[in-house]
Amino acid sequence: MESAKEQTEAKRLLAEGVWRRAALAGMFLAVLFSWLLYLGDSPIPNTDFYGFYWTAHALHNGEAPESFKRAPLLVSILVPLAKQETPSEAIILFARVVSLTGYLVFGFALYLFLRRFAPQFAALLTLLYLLNPHYLLFVALQPIADAWLGAGMMLGCLSLLNGKRWLAWFGAMFACNARYDGVSLLPALLWRFGSDRRRWGFWAGLGLAVLPTVLWLMVGWYYTGHISPYVQETESAGSSGWRFVAVVAFTFLANFLPQKVLEEHSLFQLPNLALLSATGIGLGIA
Repeated sequence: MESAKEQTEAKRLLAEGVWRRAALAGMFLAVLFSWLLYLGDSPIPNTDFYGFYWTAHALHNGEAPESFKRAPLLVSILVPLAKQETPSEAIILFARVVSLTGYLVFGFALYLFLRRFAPQFAALLTLLYLLNPHYLLFVALQPIADAWLGAGMMLGCLSLLNGKRWLAWFGAMFACNARYDGVSLLPALLWRFGSDRRRWGFWAGLGLAVLPTVLWLMVGWYYTGHISPYVQETESAGSSGWRFVAVVAFTFLANFLPQKVLEEHSLFQLPNLALLSATGIGLGIA
């Protein structure tokens, strides 16, 4: 028979669990409500969306795209829908919902991460971050891949803490295939889980993360003669494109190279990459 102390502790844990679930549900509802409010103020999508869509449209018609600048995640989602050369309002709305989904996945991962350090304030801090108008308007509401890049990065950060390998590779899959910048997640994951390299699961997870993008870049190189238009852009800016690729692949702060720091959405990645760097280096040293 349970003692009074044990019963009190069980009730406390139950109440704490209910509060956390309620806080999490309230947080997501607040983000969804804010997203719907902003939806009418952003009738014109980010111009990057048309790059994703036209690439998907070419693939839908069985043709090689003119450009492989956009990473394959959002392109592959749009392929079945890209029948017309011009996207309909319904397709744009669908792509916005895809971004919102990634934004919520990012928020959930951020909440779990913060709960390890500040459990009483994790929901509030996450809510304040997610309701930032800049992120809502330019990340969650725009039909582009930045939200899923953030989601993958944050899942990777979380896996560095809890040691869950499947979470690490799913995060890497979303990050690497959402935008090429996502490969900056891989060094920390290889550092954290490199001891498993003799297991098939390690190579399966790594393949899940990088093979789609590697194959995509190889096809792009076959048709265009360049591994990525980002290489051409950095070369035209007066720096070595191949140096840029190397730095992105082997550093944590790829988004903050000189040619990236002025990008409109790069601040969205600052908390993710800062946490990634600190956690990865700390666990690697330990």
